[in-house]
Amino acid sequence: MPLIKILQDKNKQIGIWKILDNEVKLNKNDLFNTNYHPNIYTYKNTKRKEEIIATRKLSKIMFPEYNLSKNIDGKPIFNGSELFVSISNTKNLIAIMASTERCGVDIQYKNTNILKLQNKFINKNDFIINKNIENLMWLWCAKESMYKVFGVSKINFKNNLIVSYKNGIFTGFCNHSEFHFSCEFDTNIINGYYFINTKNIQY
Repeated sequence: MPLIKILQDKNKQIGIWKILDNEVKLNKNDLFNTNYHPNIYTYKNTKRKEEIIATRKLSKIMFPEYNLSKNIDGKPIFNGSELFVSISNTKNLIAIMASTERCGVDIQYKNTNILKLQNKFINKNDFIINKNIENLMWLWCAKESMYKVFGVSKINFKNNLIVSYKNGIFTGFCNHSEFHFSCEFDTNIINGYYFINTKNIQY
């Protein structure tokens, strides 16, 4: 069963989908009533096509009444809805989060290459003391989800996004003058993947 789970509370819904090997073997007319990547069948990258089709499927299971699309900045939206949307993918998993408030979600498979990239996203005020892979994965996921709250290139991972950890709780702060906010995070390990989403955003 490709649908792993749907998490829901009073103001948000999160769905997680596992991509099957035959995901792209679909009729071209089976577009799932969406404008999300309308030119998908011209794409040459099979993995990317799988991710998009799985995202379309999951969005229709979660919100069959809405049409998944993108705004002019490239952020995902549901046409005709006031819900905010965030999407993440890694390996063979897709995650979609929709909420009544701005939101960000990220799911990542453990990747040792993050050791080589750490200097590009660690801020001196981030929580990390021991730069092991686990801490780096949580930090990266947290910053990815924070970035998606607004999803604008003006926000710099290293300079504008700060993640703290105290008493088992991650919190985040964006210090950009135009996109100033703080947030908390929900964190989980799902099927061996690091999973995190924003909550309780304060401007």
